[in-house]
Amino acid sequence: MNINDTIIQNVTIKTKDNPNFITKPTTNIKTIIKTDLPDVYKIKEDNKYLSIQTIEQSHMLRNIFKDTPLNFAKTIDCIYCDKFDKWIPITPL
Repeated sequence: MNINDTIIQNVTIKTKDNPNFITKPTTNIKTIIKTDLPDVYKIKEDNKYLSIQTIEQSHMLRNIFKDTPLNFAKTIDCIYCDKFDKWIPITPL
């Protein structure tokens, strides 16, 4: 075991033992607009599109926007995903 292995072990132990090292993603309230395409929703504030990543998210949004007119808007709590440069829906408000 060398000095680098000891440092890695110390960091791992501190991270496991102290939840303050784990950062939670920040959420933001966005206004989502229904489009004419399935599973495609536009964000009103920044003119980008929402990232639908799971079937649960798809079902949640489909139920929210079911039987609503085109361009219907709803506020939803979202988190930002740096990897895709898009917002991901979490919960409706």
